[in-house]
Amino acid sequence: MPQKKSPLSQDEVNELLPLLKTNFHSFSPFTEYEADLGKKRFLYRTELKDAWVIQALASELRLRATPATSRSVYSYIKGRGPHSALRRVTKKLREITRSPVYVIRRDIQNYTDSIPTHDASPLWQQITSLFPEETLQKNLRGALRPTLSISKNHGTRMNRVGIPMGLPLTPWIANLYLYPIDEWASSLSKDDLYLRYGDDILYLTRTRERANDFRNEFDIRLAKLGLNSKIEKEANLVLTSNGITDKRDRDEGYTPRSSFEYLGRRVLSSGHIGITGEKRSKLLREVRYRVRTVVDTHGQKPGKLKLHEIPDPLGRAIFGTLQDLWSTKWRGSPRHALLSHEISHPGEWRSLRIDMLREALKILTGSTHFYALRKHGWTKILKNWGWEPIGLSKKKNV
Repeated sequence: MPQKKSPLSQDEVNELLPLLKTNFHSFSPFTEYEADLGKKRFLYRTELKDAWVIQALASELRLRATPATSRSVYSYIKGRGPHSALRRVTKKLREITRSPVYVIRRDIQNYTDSIPTHDASPLWQQITSLFPEETLQKNLRGALRPTLSISKNHGTRMNRVGIPMGLPLTPWIANLYLYPIDEWASSLSKDDLYLRYGDDILYLTRTRERANDFRNEFDIRLAKLGLNSKIEKEANLVLTSNGITDKRDRDEGYTPRSSFEYLGRRVLSSGHIGITGEKRSKLLREVRYRVRTVVDTHGQKPGKLKLHEIPDPLGRAIFGTLQDLWSTKWRGSPRHALLSHEISHPGEWRSLRIDMLREALKILTGSTHFYALRKHGWTKILKNWGWEPIGLSKKKNV
């Protein structure tokens, strides 16, 4: 066993794996502790030697599980990700020339914390199919079903439900465990689309009948795996260009929409990407913060300025920082490269830029009216200050 405290190098992993194929490793109890990761979660600490073994097992599991993972799964796999999943969704919607489209969204209740690890769990059948080596199977069982040391009462218990969070094994088990559902849903119809990212599941179909069949069968198959859907995250939508549908759809539990949210983006029925309300609010909060900061730095009083009296240095500072916010944080960075004009609705971006300008004007002058902009030739002034005045009509107020 390597004598070091840092994670193993790939060469050291390769050296350790043959030993794990022939020797059973006895894991010490994992220490359970509570962490606040936006919400309360239980994580686990391991002894250093156990961490090395888990790292080696995770490396081998990744190599064997990736080819066995459904092509409809986009989480934790190199070359796939949320942007790839969104591209498939928008491409599918653009291929559909007529409304409506039925959208089924499901999220699994406490997914990895709820995967059964008792002796009859389907998980062990999946592990056996990937790992014919009996000793590797036992080592994986030891890592995935450890004895837990409970920090609150200093006792121990055998883990029978849930994969310990924080282990490098967990993402690959999360991809692997729903394989029966992934394969079933992917084969329903070539005209439909099924995607999964972690426990976030999406199904698109043109017919109400197939949508109903998916809803009913999905719950049955999920129960066979010992899991439940998160009721508050369920969505049964009928997607139309105007958000209007017939009475039968509503009677069968479908909510009419012209867009839906998926993986942090708003997907329009046209196949374009829009901005979610949460992201729009976040951007506008940043706008308000930046404008107030610049105004304070220049010794001015917010809400008391007149449009035609704003000094050029202040104007350049304000609209320069807003343009920087727009181009680097929300449009130009590789992380947000998906939000390009290829699949983003131009009207969405015009609307967003106008909202940014409204927020700036409200802080500067206390007003959000645009008529004064045209009165004083502000479209040219804004452009000189580094802000392209997209969306400002010359004929009427926006």
